[in-house]
Amino acid sequence: MIQTFSKVKIIDNSGVKKSKIIGILGGTKRKPGKIGFNAVVAVKKANTTSKIKEGEVKKFKILRDKHTIFRKDGIKINMNENSGVLLKDNNSLVGNRIKGPLLREIKKNNRKLMSICKNIL
Repeated sequence: MIQTFSKVKIIDNSGVKKSKIIGILGGTKRKPGKIGFNAVVAVKKANTTSKIKEGEVKKFKILRDKHTIFRKDGIKINMNENSGVLLKDNNSLVGNRIKGPLLREIKKNNRKLMSICKNIL
C-alpha cells in the first residue's frame, strides 16, 4: 500500500528517476494506493536531457508495491520497490518502454501497459 509522501521509482524511459507521491486520486477519503491506482507525484530526480524537469507535478500509475499480494490460488508475491509510470493529462503514457516485470492484476483496464511490457508475472 502506497500512501502520500511515499518515495517511488519511475520505471519507464521518460527520463525521470525518482519522485514523491502528493496524493492518491479517486476521492477525498482514499488514503492508501494499491496496484493499478492513479496518483499525483512531484518529480524529485530527473535526467538533464529529459523534457520533464525536477519539481514538476505529473499523474502516475502504480505498477509495483512492496506490500505482499495474495492471489486466489495461494501464491504470495512481493516486489522490491514501489514504482510505476508517468501519465499525460489524457491518461496516455509519457514513455514508450517499461523496465522489469508487471503483475497480472494490472491487465483489466491497461491493455497498452501490457503490450509494451516484456515480462508478466
